Amino acid sequence: MRLAAIVFTDIVGFSKLTEGDEVTGLELLATLKRMANNPPIDPRVQMNMGLVYAMQGDEEQAVMRGREAMALYPLAKNAINAQRIHIQMGSIYLQLGQVDKCIELLESIKDKLLGMEIGELKTDATWDPVRDHEIFKAIVQ
Repeated sequence: MRLAAIVFTDIVGFSKLTEGDEVTGLELLATLKRMANNPPIDPRVQMNMGLVYAMQGDEEQAVMRGREAMALYPLAKNAINAQRIHIQMGSIYLQLGQVDKCIELLESIKDKLLGMEIGELKTDATWDPVRDHEIFKAIVQ
């Protein structure tokens, strides 16, 4: 049930938020908060909360939740999931207008083998502010 809720918030919730549906955004955040308060602490829930806060412009909460997710999934511990979490943190930074921090974060994963994230990086408009940066180009090639 928990995984289904996470997937639902990823797919449906974020598409509604990008369309400017504030009601869905608030409902999504409420769902994530309930999930975040139930052990075990899930890095995906923390990251999704960070993404919602970033979309709402709440820099402090967005960065705090994103960093917490990264701490729960360090690159050395779980390469596949950790890379996804780190890429999502880059997305948070971009949504908050923190291009330099995004580039720093991308620098930390540029030598890692990425899977399906490459396609997302190549096509998602979120990454347009860094698309011409050398680090970004090195990752997607």
